[in-house]
Amino acid sequence: MRKLYQYLLPLLVLGLAPAIASAQSFRVQCPSSTITHPDPTTTSNVGGATNGNPYNGPTQFTAQNQTTAPYWSVPTAATVNGGIKCQQISGGDGYMTEADGTQTFMFSFGPLSGLADVAKGQPSTQVPSVFNTPFTGTLVRGDPATSDGASLGSLPWTGAPGPFAPAFTWNGAVGLAPDVVNTINISDAYEGTLPVTTPPAVVGCPAPAATTVTIFTYEPIGVPIGSTVIVNGVGTGYDGTWTISCESNQVVVPNTGFTQYAFQYTSSTSGLAAATLLTGPT
Repeated sequence: MRKLYQYLLPLLVLGLAPAIASAQSFRVQCPSSTITHPDPTTTSNVGGATNGNPYNGPTQFTAQNQTTAPYWSVPTAATVNGGIKCQQISGGDGYMTEADGTQTFMFSFGPLSGLADVAKGQPSTQVPSVFNTPFTGTLVRGDPATSDGASLGSLPWTGAPGPFAPAFTWNGAVGLAPDVVNTINISDAYEGTLPVTTPPAVVGCPAPAATTVTIFTYEPIGVPIGSTVIVNGVGTGYDGTWTISCESNQVVVPNTGFTQYAFQYTSSTSGLAAATLLTGPT
């Protein structure tokens, strides 16, 4: 039996949190600033992907009055040293059988960030601006060696032993996923004018135009107007990433007559058919 663990080990902050949207993803955390490194422009991303901000000595702090904000000691800007670097690793444990038949329990780790640097024999620790960069393509089994054209141990890249010109240059963390503030269930979706069985407009929102989509939900959306929302499972034309233009907590759903919640956004197409009595979309 083999267990798989995935860890994030920032050099200054340790953190791991589960993903909200998918059971196959996980949250990685690499802050661009902390209380002791408050300015990301000078402490986290300076010096490129390898060096970061150099360490010149301990950071000095100014004691604060504990009866007023911010309630903690504040670093003196001129003395802030070092930068933030993060490393993501995977770990596994299990039993291995030695040549004489002896079974031995073992635990090992492997990097999941800075893979391109690892392929060049460099550390996998990265500054936040690099660590937090998602991979835009599809990772292939065996990357970065596969993408670099490795075929044998003696031929670790295309054209070896000639100059190393890697095709795989990404150094972000594997498994990065966008922040999901909340996941809610959708009951009905309409584009344009709402049916006559509803109020003429969602309370607090303007009358919908031809490309205004009104989404009815069982729970409040929980984010302010102007936030990004991802609609999934309603159908073509509705699904996608949209910007919320209006919200209401006092609406009547056409098919049930129940008071629920709603938000609106502007679609890129018109003429979408109503989607009603939904049970699965979010």
